[in-house]
Amino acid sequence: MRFSTFALIALVAASGCKKDEEPEPEVASVVLTVGTATVTISSTGAVTGGPITVTRPNQASISASFRKADGTQDPVAHGSQFELQVTSANTGLLTFTRTGAFAGTLTGVTGPAAGSTTIAVSLFHTVEMHADFGPFNVTVNVQ
Repeated sequence: MRFSTFALIALVAASGCKKDEEPEPEVASVVLTVGTATVTISSTGAVTGGPITVTRPNQASISASFRKADGTQDPVAHGSQFELQVTSANTGLLTFTRTGAFAGTLTGVTGPAAGSTTIAVSLFHTVEMHADFGPFNVTVNVQ
C-alpha cells in the first residue's frame, strides 16, 4: 500500500513539471511599417507616428516587427508559433489581406466616400490561440 501511495505522489509531481515549456515573448512594442510610414505601438497602447493613410484604390503593404524593451526584435515573438493579426473596424472601408506571418496589405475599399477607421493590431500565439500583445487600435485614414 505504501509503494502505490508513493508512486501516485511521484506521478502527480512529475506531471506538473514542464521541462519542454516554450519561452514566452517579451514584447514591449511593435513597429509597423506601412508603405513608407512607420508607426510604433507600446505595450500600454500608446501610438507614435501615424495616422496611417491608405489611398484608394491602391494597396499599402504592412509589416510588423515586435520588439523587446531594448529595441531589438524579439526572436520568440517572430517564431513559427506567432503571427501578426490585423482586424479592420470597418471592412466596408478598409480590408487586410495576409501575405506572410508578419506582413500583409491594407486595401482601401472603393466606395461612395473616403473616411477614417481603426485597425486592431496584435501578436497572436497560434498554438495557444490567444494574443500575447494587444490588440491595440491604430487610426487609418482612407482617401
